[in-house]
Amino acid sequence: MQLERNSPIYFMPPYNHDKAMERMSRCQFGIELLMITDAFLPDTIENAMFEIVGVGNVPIFRKKWAEAFKLDGKSIAEHGFDKTGTVILDEENPEEAVALMNKLSDDKRSYDKARNAAFAFYSKYFDTKPVYDKMLDVLFNEDTTLS
Repeated sequence: MQLERNSPIYFMPPYNHDKAMERMSRCQFGIELLMITDAFLPDTIENAMFEIVGVGNVPIFRKKWAEAFKLDGKSIAEHGFDKTGTVILDEENPEEAVALMNKLSDDKRSYDKARNAAFAFYSKYFDTKPVYDKMLDVLFNEDTTLS
């Protein structure tokens, strides 16, 4: 639809974070498809990705990101589904991700194992304590000079 000059504008309604998290918590899966420049993929993870995990969903992340973003020297993809509980979506071949999601939807035990793995995996790196510990380490122990 093409809007004409001087036509009325549409404002998005106020975003209610609590309502959004409650609504997402009633789902089984949450998806975050980071669409950023490739150069930033290895260093970018968004709060929205943690919210998916935090409300108890199994996360679905783009293959391109999962192969670029590294923790402990390994990409999310290399860590594997069993450890990360993360469904990796190959946008060129989504059938594998869809099949895994259907399998998890049909098997409560496997689903719970995946979502608990996701929570444990991402919490290990991004819970308050490891984040603050890393920040303090950078502030007090790392060479922070610009060169």
